[in-house]
Amino acid sequence: ERRDREKERERRQKGLPQIKPETASVCSTTLWVGQLDKRTTQQDVASLLEEFGPIESINMIPPRGCAYIVMVHRQDAYRALQKLSRGNYKVNQKSIKIAWALNKGIKADYKQYWDVELGVTYIPWDKVKPEELESFCEGGML
Repeated sequence: ERRDREKERERRQKGLPQIKPETASVCSTTLWVGQLDKRTTQQDVASLLEEFGPIESINMIPPRGCAYIVMVHRQDAYRALQKLSRGNYKVNQKSIKIAWALNKGIKADYKQYWDVELGVTYIPWDKVKPEELESFCEGGML
C-alpha cells in the first residue's frame, strides 16, 4: 500500500493523471494559450513557454487569438500550466489564459473521453483499435 502511494505521488510530480482501469490513458503534451493579441508572434509564445522545457511545435491561430503549443515532455507542459494559470501572465501587455488542449492524435470519435481538467483522454480498451495507438501519441503520450 505504501508503495502504491509513492507511485501515485511520483505520477503526480510528473504531471500524470491517475490510471483508470480498463482504459488507455492518452496524456496530452499540448497546451492552449488564449486571449492573445492579434500581433502576437510565434516567438512571443515561445519566449513564454521555453523556460519550462523544449517545445515541439507552435500552431498560431491569430483570427481566434490563440495558439496550440506541443511540448516535448508532459512534465514540462504540466509545470507551465501550473505556473501560468496561477498568475497574471501577459504577452504583449495582454493577460493570457492557458489550459490543456486535446492532442492532435485523438480522432473525433474519441473526443467524448477527453478530460480537460486532467489533460487526458481515457479511452475504453474495447474502443481502442491497435492500429491507432501510434497516432494517439501525436501531441501526447500513452
